[in-house]
Amino acid sequence: MFLTPETVNGTKLFRIRQVVANTPASEAGLRADDLITAIDGQPAADFTEGHIERMFTHDEQEFALTIKRGEKLLQARLKLRRLI
Repeated sequence: MFLTPETVNGTKLFRIRQVVANTPASEAGLRADDLITAIDGQPAADFTEGHIERMFTHDEQEFALTIKRGEKLLQARLKLRRLI
């Protein structure tokens, strides 16, 4: 999963730029262009890109993501695992 920060209506969010098949992100139902609005209930604006990258590299961690897809807010569970 590749992310970039962006501001939408004055709020910092993280846009998912790419989701690789057969990864925890794809298994969680995440899609390119989804916007991460919160991680474990904490607003995405509270995180830096580097902080999220470090969080998402720990095997066996699990995160509750709030995702904006179009006009809908969705919940997803991202369970990380070693891919290699």
